[in-house]
Amino acid sequence: MNERKSVNYITVVDLGRSDHCAQILSIPIADTSNLTYKINKRQFSKTNIQEFFQLLNQVTWQEVYDELDANAKFGNFMDIFLYCYNTAFPMKTVRVRDKIKTKWITQGIKNSSKKMRLLNKQKRTAMKQTDVKYVELYKKIYRKVIQEAKRMENNDYINRAKNKSKAAWQVINKERGKTSINNKNIEITWGKNKITNPRAIADIFNLYFVETAEKLADQYRDTPTTYNMTNFKINTCPQTIFLNPASEIEIEKVIKSLEEKHSSGFDEVTDSIVKKSVQFIKTPLADICNASFTSGIFPEILKIALVKPLHKKGDTRETQNYRPISLLSVFSKIIEKLMYIRLMSFITSNNILNDSQH
Repeated sequence: MNERKSVNYITVVDLGRSDHCAQILSIPIADTSNLTYKINKRQFSKTNIQEFFQLLNQVTWQEVYDELDANAKFGNFMDIFLYCYNTAFPMKTVRVRDKIKTKWITQGIKNSSKKMRLLNKQKRTAMKQTDVKYVELYKKIYRKVIQEAKRMENNDYINRAKNKSKAAWQVINKERGKTSINNKNIEITWGKNKITNPRAIADIFNLYFVETAEKLADQYRDTPTTYNMTNFKINTCPQTIFLNPASEIEIEKVIKSLEEKHSSGFDEVTDSIVKKSVQFIKTPLADICNASFTSGIFPEILKIALVKPLHKKGDTRETQNYRPISLLSVFSKIIEKLMYIRLMSFITSNNILNDSQH
């Protein structure tokens, strides 16, 4: 880096934000600002959504009602639903580009920055004391304007976000200079080898997460408990829980209570689309849920979770710096919420939980 041939030029620039000038060292590197990459995604336009509604409206769902087994019912439901889903929202390969948006830099701030540079330049020459005070006052106002512009942009970003806690942390990390890492070409170090093949990386993460869970289980399996269970009063209940059938109204209420998430499980169906299409699917879903309650069978396919590694800290090439996130099918959440409502109603009405339980 100290070799002169590695440097294009070195210059001093007045940025207009401080009494001190900035030193710029220009080093030739590959320009990645305009690089694009390909991703596969579905387009949820108004036209596509209307087409999806039309397809669902033509379905009678008789294949679902004719089955008695909960697995068979849900299997037929998913075949029909996914056919309509994939037809209306086909997966397409699109090019995207990373963009850094800085909305707070308005034209007024740009003009003030130019004036600040001019004033700083004049300040280095002979200037009256009154003029120096004017420059200092202008600089103070200029900095306050920038702080207020940033604050307004951050507030607007958080207020518009559906997940405000997540948005707040994104703002904090942005101010700290800790931006999220979006690895298009992830690389993992495994032993002495560098792995770049996506399938091999997926296998490595699967192995690491499974082994970690087993190690934790072995670590705490033989650990003696420090709790004296005799001090806890365990409330007993002679009553038997009965699961009331789910109505279409309840199904609709549960679906509308879901968060407006655009993430999806293994079936690639988003919560937001299911919420929009509730009027077309609430009847077959009520039939499936009631069959599940009657038989005591939770559809096997809904036990599948899509596990994604989330980078938390440190070197992105080390597996121990990731933690797994399990993404469930939205239809799994619906049945779970219905069961939760019935279970909590039974527990509460029979006063089963005591003060020591959460």
